[in-house]
Amino acid sequence: MLNISGWIGETSKWSYVNNDVPLLVSSAGHYKVLTTPKYTTYREKGRTDYQILYVASGVATFVFDGQSQRLHAGSFVIYKPNQTQYYSYNLTDKTDMYWIHFTGNSVEALLEKYNLSDKQVYIVEASTKYIELCEKLIYELQLKRYIFSEVTAVMFLELLGHIARDLQKRKEIYDETIEQALVYFHKNYNTDIALEEYAKKCNMTICWFARQFKNRTGRSPKQYITDIRLSNAKILLNSTDKTIGEIAEMCGYENQLYFSRVFKKYVGISPREYREAKQ
Repeated sequence: MLNISGWIGETSKWSYVNNDVPLLVSSAGHYKVLTTPKYTTYREKGRTDYQILYVASGVATFVFDGQSQRLHAGSFVIYKPNQTQYYSYNLTDKTDMYWIHFTGNSVEALLEKYNLSDKQVYIVEASTKYIELCEKLIYELQLKRYIFSEVTAVMFLELLGHIARDLQKRKEIYDETIEQALVYFHKNYNTDIALEEYAKKCNMTICWFARQFKNRTGRSPKQYITDIRLSNAKILLNSTDKTIGEIAEMCGYENQLYFSRVFKKYVGISPREYREAKQ
């Protein structure tokens, strides 16, 4: 295990709290798994200070509320005071990780300002700028030159600024992607939409696409498409004399019986009963 780190003093090697200043970076370091099969950190009661970790390359495994999550390069994890910390690095995952401990009376306000207070995991594009900033932080803490604590605080704010900016840029890209998906679904709802392939074209995994889509609409992509189909089916049942089989096909269902089951599941009555009730 490669372990390079810097500290403001001996006491900062453990949880260090200083509420007399707005922001203080107490320690920073770099872990890289080279030979150890597995390295695990478990702090049931967390630390009394704040910690941010950055996966520079490879994969790291974190456990949040009993659920394991594998985070890839470009992932930031923020631990607040007294939050359980449970994460591990495996040799086979080639984990390369940077960490920073920080404290101060303005930390919560700063995290809120940079939109980094409501979650623990933030994912951006992996970038050398984060590595360079972390390396500079470590270097300053090792050398302890004149006003190094002020310099490291500024560097840390720059790091938070880059994260916030990249997250906003990522959000704008995702928002535009989801808007395009909404238009596409409304135009092609009666075709066989392969969601996994569509997500891949958007440079997203299906899980990530579904999560972003639900954040925007409150529904999964599959449910959204179903809602469009059923909404149009209701219109056709009310305004045309077409058979239920024809309407099913027009709305993207090749099997009339399946269409009827889906319709009844979400509407509460069968297509035939719905048509009769509206007459």
